[in-house]
Amino acid sequence: MKILTLFILMTLYSCGIYKTEMVNGKIEGLEYQNIYIEHNNYSGVIFSKEYDPFGIQGIGNKFTPTMADIDSAEYILRHEIKEINKNRPNQGRDCPVIHKNLSKYKRQYFGRTENGEKIIYINCFWTNNYSKVQTYWKTEEVNVLDGCSFFWSIKVNLTRKFLFEFGVNGSA
Repeated sequence: MKILTLFILMTLYSCGIYKTEMVNGKIEGLEYQNIYIEHNNYSGVIFSKEYDPFGIQGIGNKFTPTMADIDSAEYILRHEIKEINKNRPNQGRDCPVIHKNLSKYKRQYFGRTENGEKIIYINCFWTNNYSKVQTYWKTEEVNVLDGCSFFWSIKVNLTRKFLFEFGVNGSA
């Protein structure tokens, strides 16, 4: 019985337990639905392919990421972020070290295909800054100048399983 219970708990942990909620948005008269997700390791919004975010307009073909896409992207992120963040740009002192605080960031997920490869663009921001006060982040891309490592973004190549275009906001 203990082995069965342990197996069930390990399966639930590895698969994750999700809480989801549909979030309606509207841009230039076009309505779309995003999906807010809470997982035991992360939370954020999966943006619909109808939304055209500021940072990646016109790049590749848009798609709405699935939960499996997000799980894969998060797995790659968790296992590769420390290496890509080894120089710790704009981190330290009053700014968090990203790979040590990964679960404290809310995420926005946008899907694109580039050269036939599936790419997830992840926009990240510190939970205390916006998510508790503002709700617009569930329907619009968060775009902030400065703010050091409280705001950063990265792309995940799901096809070849690597991170690229890691960018951390500057400090004023």
